[in-house]
Amino acid sequence: MGTMITKVAVVSFFFLGLFHYLYQGLVAPLMRLFLLEKLYELKRRLRPLYRSTVSNTEEVSILDKSIETAIQNLDKFDIYIIYTASRHVKAKTQLRNETIKRNNGIGSPNDPNLRSIANLFDDYLLRALMINSGGLLLWLAPLLSVVYLRNRLITTWSNRIKATMRSTVFPSDYGVVR
Repeated sequence: MGTMITKVAVVSFFFLGLFHYLYQGLVAPLMRLFLLEKLYELKRRLRPLYRSTVSNTEEVSILDKSIETAIQNLDKFDIYIIYTASRHVKAKTQLRNETIKRNNGIGSPNDPNLRSIANLFDDYLLRALMINSGGLLLWLAPLLSVVYLRNRLITTWSNRIKATMRSTVFPSDYGVVR
């Protein structure tokens, strides 16, 4: 029995490693390239807004710098980076104030074109996060499915045991009759 479990584990890890290699080597770079094209399209749509009288130039500049930073660091944007950045923002007051200022600047732009670009940018960043964390999610999926199936199995069997115990009639000399 032990060797069978070992063989299944080795084969499972081999295929997970293979899928991880293919994902990180082929799928994720192609998806990042698609996102880069979308981010460059956002920068192209942002250029006329510098000359617009409706848009605030500071809001456009902040969004433009944010898009440029995302383009330069698209392959590094993952869960760990978000965790590290949030720790730095919480620890440093000046950085926290600058972040709040930037978020307020982009958070409610008056120009509908700028607002749509900011919303698309947020969507693309979320996609980049999912793409770059896909390798981690690939390894976590089997673990989470095992935990889920274990909980389902325990719940099912405990319900069956409880139902069997409720329907069992004990001899009256034990003092319990159900």
